[in-house]
Amino acid sequence: MRNVTGQLVSIGHAEQADPLTEELVTRNEATLNGHWHVAAFKIERARARTDLGKFEASEADLLDAYSALSARFDPNNRFVELARSNRVELHESWDKAEPGAGHAETAETWRQHAPADEPPDKPADKTASRAANG
Repeated sequence: MRNVTGQLVSIGHAEQADPLTEELVTRNEATLNGHWHVAAFKIERARARTDLGKFEASEADLLDAYSALSARFDPNNRFVELARSNRVELHESWDKAEPGAGHAETAETWRQHAPADEPPDKPADKTASRAANG
């Protein structure tokens, strides 16, 4: 289903993808209990939410996804990078909807963010996170 939701968003049908991504995240949070796949599903949900103008919900998903993925994987992992790049896209879209609210600056901060660094606005203790996530 993740591939279907990604395709729907890619072709401009975020309104159809949104309820599917919600089901995907909800179902997998209940069954996978902290597995990194849930973070990947949250990226898909965030993409749909960004396209629908649900910026705060999208940001929450992307921060959760980035934290979970960067705690588990190498900073250059494709899913870690995907969470970061979607955060840039989120804030670019948000800036278009709310110019001058600081979203362009946040997008630029994340765009320049080196993968080996912690996210610019949410540092995490990787050692503790990795131990907790196995």
